[in-house]
Order: sequence, then structure tokens, then C-alpha cells
Amino acid sequence: KAFPELDFATKHPHFGLTACIIASGPLGWSVPALANALLLHDIRHYSGTFIHMWPVWTTLALRWNSQKVMQTYPGHFDAFFPADKATVSGLLFLGSRFYWCWWIPFTLWMFLWGRLQNPKETGHDTVYLALMRSNKLAAKACGVRKDKVLEDSKKISALMKYMGIHAVLCHGALMFSALCLSRPPAYVHAPFCIFVLAVAIYNGAKRYSYMLTESDAKKIRKIIQEHYPNLVPETKKEK
Repeated sequence: KAFPELDFATKHPHFGLTACIIASGPLGWSVPALANALLLHDIRHYSGTFIHMWPVWTTLALRWNSQKVMQTYPGHFDAFFPADKATVSGLLFLGSRFYWCWWIPFTLWMFLWGRLQNPKETGHDTVYLALMRSNKLAAKACGVRKDKVLEDSKKISALMKYMGIHAVLCHGALMFSALCLSRPPAYVHAPFCIFVLAVAIYNGAKRYSYMLTESDAKKIRKIIQEHYPNLVPETKKEK
């Protein structure tokens, strides 16, 4: 039985292009930028990696054999495929338009509520605050001091620097995505998917290696030092 035919691509001609450029741009580059790790036992890390990685692979699967996809699912995914004939500037415009439609309300939300949240005072955390705590370079760029993270991250100046840097980096990713989607999928899109997957696997392997070879050893050494301080000399500062 034939799959039901839709005219979604006719009604929403830019939907597929926008989804593709966001998937292979900001979402894909979030994997190395946020050090996403493929940890299958950890739902928090796994879900974060999956959310950022599956769209770029899904759009590659749709574009790889677009004619067969359109024949099998007529009218469902047709809007994803004009990207092969679209211009770099046109794709960049679509991605940028979508980004600013997200950036304005999100910045307003951060200004009114998000920047004031932290686990210690309100019980809530944000990606913004987590990045300020964990990334020294990002914190320095936003003017957040290492010993005053909770205080400095509430400042409007720090928030606006963060959102400004976010906009610049995301538009760099959108430019890459426009170049990626203006070429056949095997040229840029597929290698980028492999790169993103390799980064996630590598980050996961590093974490598993640490957990299996160093984490338990540090815990055991700490217990021995607490009970028998003269038995095992401390050779380095424990993290």
C-alpha cells in the first residue's frame, strides 16, 4: 500500500531547508563545542549528545538518496531537497532569520529570569551558568570572575557578552552549514557527520577511561590517606 501523499512541501517550502541548515550548523557543532560524550549509561550525557547529533545524521539520511525518499514518502520530505540547488547566501539568510527569531525571545527570557537562576539560591541551573562555571575561556570573555561566578553571571553586561558571542559563533556555524548543504551530501555533509560522531565517541571513551582507571583509584587513595595518613604519601593534589 502506497504511503499517504501530502503537500507539506508546497505549503511550507522553507521548512526543510531551515531544518537542514540548523541541524548541520549550530546543532552539529554543539557536539564538539559542548564536549558532548556518548555515555550510554548516563541519560543526561546521552540525551544531550543525542539531541545535538541525531538531526545532522537524519538530514544526511534524507539527502543521501533523495529521489527514493520522495518516491516512498510523496510530499512529506520534498522541502528538504532543494538545498542541493540552493545558494549559500540564500541558505544563510534562512538560517539567520530562524536564529534571530529564537535569539530575541530567549535573550529577553534570560534578561528577566534566566540570569538570576542558580542551584544554590533558586534550585535551578542554566546552560549559561554551567558554561560560566566549567569553561574558563568563556567566563573570561564574558567578564565573569572565577571566584565570583554566581555574582558576576547575574550582571546584564555578562549576559549580553554571552549572547553576542553566541550569535557570532552560531552564524559561523550557519555559514558552514550553508556551504555544506549547497554541495552534494557526500562532499561535506557526510564527513561532518563522521567527525561529529567521532568527537562524541572520543569524549565518551575519555570519560570511561577515567572512570575505570583513575576515579576509583583516587577514591581509594583518599580513604587510605584519611585513615592512615602516614602510610601512603600524597604525591599530587587530588581533584
